[in-house]
Amino acid sequence: MKRLLTFFTVLVIFGGLFVPNANSVQEDRIVVGDERTVGITGPYGGVGCGGALIAPRIVYTAAHCVARRLKVDINASTTGAPIVSGLIPENILDIYVTLPGIKVTQNIDQKVKVIAQFASPKYEDSSYACATDKSKKCHPSLYDFAILILEKEIPTKGYRIATKEEVIQLVEKQSSVFGIGYGVKKFGGDQSEPGLYYANLRSISNMIGDLYTLNDPNNRVMNIQTKCQNLIASCAGLISGSPLWYEKDGESIFVAVASASMGAWAGLDPNDSLWKDPFWSINAGGEYYTAQAFPDVIEDAKKFLEEQIIIEAKAAADLKAKQEAEPKAAALKKTTITCIKGKLVKKVTSVKPTCPKGYKKK
Repeated sequence: MKRLLTFFTVLVIFGGLFVPNANSVQEDRIVVGDERTVGITGPYGGVGCGGALIAPRIVYTAAHCVARRLKVDINASTTGAPIVSGLIPENILDIYVTLPGIKVTQNIDQKVKVIAQFASPKYEDSSYACATDKSKKCHPSLYDFAILILEKEIPTKGYRIATKEEVIQLVEKQSSVFGIGYGVKKFGGDQSEPGLYYANLRSISNMIGDLYTLNDPNNRVMNIQTKCQNLIASCAGLISGSPLWYEKDGESIFVAVASASMGAWAGLDPNDSLWKDPFWSINAGGEYYTAQAFPDVIEDAKKFLEEQIIIEAKAAADLKAKQEAEPKAAALKKTTITCIKGKLVKKVTSVKPTCPKGYKKK
């Protein structure tokens, strides 16, 4: 191999129909309104990562998208720090998920707050080490998969994830798949619009370099690679966390989240020699982590959400009971009035006090 891979990852700071056709290049396009993809945004707008709305309160994305700024110092990045699963720490800048498939404006109000996050304890932000020390070998963040729990529901029919057996078949056959993301568009539009791009998976025996060794030895398709079908468009729309899908019998099935891009498209300077490298001009593509490889993360997120729903239901019931009790309590509240009859004075206390016969209210 002439040259080591170069990677580009985007850190968070702040459907279209698919017809499989492995024998021809398909056209990338803007897909505003696609319900399968969301953007991940900070409080100030813009999109830093993508994600898949798997269920009304569950989004799958890349783990490195969870690294965020501190509220007390937004210039102090938490990149490279371990990801703690559970409720979002209060000292970290909030992030939000956009409504699916929308065109994102700078001051977007069509968003839902993220309240919790879950990632593998094995996660390692290797791309950060590479960016800060050029002597280190670049590769995607390890175990780069995360689940976000939303504050409230976003309507969706929900999607299932591809099983290990299905992913193995897809990879061995170098199947045609498609991704949807908010990456920069080479085919029209800009990063405010979701784009649909097409790629072929690489066979396990034909992985680029030694990247397959990043996988769990018991799960060779934890980390998979794609080859862009439209090399001119360069997997346009690809962004960290953007979902990778395939379709079977009219059903969209979730495969993986994007971790990094590779080859000449990996954010390189236009003068970089990799652009002219005949190998990489053919093999530009992306790195993804498959959801099926993280059952423990999925189960932890599911359990948290189930418990959170119970907590929220109880809080709502308590609030309703309190609101209903307040008017009743007000209606039963005793008051005191002063009644007079000549020089005689009498105080009367009751829920609806009235003066005795012959007395009048002072």
